[in-house]
Amino acid sequence: MGLIIDTTGLAHSPQAPLTLFRVLGAAAVLVGSLAAVGVFSKKNIGQTQSQGASIWLWRLFGVVMGMCQATQVAVNGYLGTVLGSPIESALVSFAVGTTALFILLLVTRTKWRGINGAGKKNPWWMWIGGVIGATVIFSTAYLGPIIGTGVTVVVMLLGMMLASLMIDAFGILGSPRRHIHIAQLLGLVVIILGVTMIRI
Repeated sequence: MGLIIDTTGLAHSPQAPLTLFRVLGAAAVLVGSLAAVGVFSKKNIGQTQSQGASIWLWRLFGVVMGMCQATQVAVNGYLGTVLGSPIESALVSFAVGTTALFILLLVTRTKWRGINGAGKKNPWWMWIGGVIGATVIFSTAYLGPIIGTGVTVVVMLLGMMLASLMIDAFGILGSPRRHIHIAQLLGLVVIILGVTMIRI
């Protein structure tokens, strides 16, 4: 989706020609990402076969959400250009998002449990998700108009893959430790190669 936005100039994004080299780079990022998360492992293939078609529907949903994220990069980048500040763009984005979530709470009649005592038996870092989210939104609004939506998205993907492998390998933030296979490391290398091809 990021390459499509760059090619068409959607949301006034900086345009870049869709060359064969960039398409091959995007394909490398895709294959590398699948390998990095272990999609090609025998265990994962077996789980997919046992879960049937439903798992592919959820994966398709994930793809759609990824396309939405790429679109968000372009939209926030243009908003930051209009407002003259990526910080204001991030603030507006979060304000609109908070309003939408509040409306969703009212529509679904979700019971508000409150946060009294929630931090007494839980780690402090469970509260920093919003800070991380704000940093990400600000960064994409800042980088999008400079390096393009496509490059911003694939560089973010590289960072996410690298961080996820480290979290799994070392059990960071309370995550269960998982053995990292050589195929996943090779997938990370392929992602780096793909990012380089798209950027050139």
